[in-house]
Amino acid sequence: MLSWFSQLHLRMGARIVVCSALCCALWSLSSSAAAEEATDPKREAEYQQLINDALDEYDRGSWEEAAALFRRAHELVPSARTLRGMGLATYEARRYAESLHYLRDALTDTRRPLNNKQRAEVEATLQRAKLLVGSLRLSVEPSDAQVTINGRPFKREPDGSVLTDSGWLDVEATADGYETMLKRVRMSAGDRQELSLHLSSERSAAAPSAVEQSALQPRAAAPAQLPAAPERAFSSGPSDTQEHGSSLRTWKWVTAGAALVALGAGGTMLAIQKLQAPDYETECVKADNPPSNCESRRALLGTTLWAGSIVGLSLGGALTALSVTLFALDAHESRADASPALSCAGAGDIGVSCRMRF
Repeated sequence: MLSWFSQLHLRMGARIVVCSALCCALWSLSSSAAAEEATDPKREAEYQQLINDALDEYDRGSWEEAAALFRRAHELVPSARTLRGMGLATYEARRYAESLHYLRDALTDTRRPLNNKQRAEVEATLQRAKLLVGSLRLSVEPSDAQVTINGRPFKREPDGSVLTDSGWLDVEATADGYETMLKRVRMSAGDRQELSLHLSSERSAAAPSAVEQSALQPRAAAPAQLPAAPERAFSSGPSDTQEHGSSLRTWKWVTAGAALVALGAGGTMLAIQKLQAPDYETECVKADNPPSNCESRRALLGTTLWAGSIVGLSLGGALTALSVTLFALDAHESRADASPALSCAGAGDIGVSCRMRF
């Protein structure tokens, strides 16, 4: 009969054998699965085609297209190298926050791990990306609310903050039974901000409180008291026309007077010129020994008096025509003003007195 020490030794040995066999079996299964994945010709060919297309788009500067192709390759065969491609493409597309997540995951993923050169490139790009993002800490109530930034879900950091790109962000929170809340916040590189999103329940938003209801109810309007009507005069007659008629009467007499003055001056000069012309002709033109003042008399008769008479008579004629026109207009408006005019004035609170003027 075996001692208890020998039995214990046998039991432990059996357990070690079983565990070793189990580990070997699991290792064999995982190795065969990995080998199957790596050696699947169809999958590998599709993967390589996606990688080649992504590299071509990357070389052409089509960063968004390259990132999408790298993402498809990663879904087909996940690896650190596809994460690296997604990180570099989104960095060039200036989606630095998303790029930072891909680059960090590429450094820790053990599937098709990065070589030393690729790792150095990823680490350098990661450090640059950290300088180009902001940090936004969200406080949301209720805690199970769905929150999106610019319409897209996001990934939180271990401390609960969210890495964001620079620019305006639309932060929207939704939850069943609550009103949707949307806030805008502007972020810059290196910013650290906090944003609170406390949603209001639909019941409280739909039904106002008793205080709000009393404030919304209209109060009974006090009976209006009619003020005493002040005495004021109003007239149905055309006051503007009367003022215009008065001005017209003034100007017609002014032009008539000016016409008489101009005609009188012109006629007087013409009469003087006609009266002195025979004497000038006898004394200065026909005489054998004309006096010394003939030259001045000729200038007076031929220039001053003759020209003055012409100007005076012409101006007088024009003013006469204008005066006749004004007289005709005034006569026409005087006939229009002959219509009866009604003028009324308030008398006390409720009375009105009127009178007709012809």
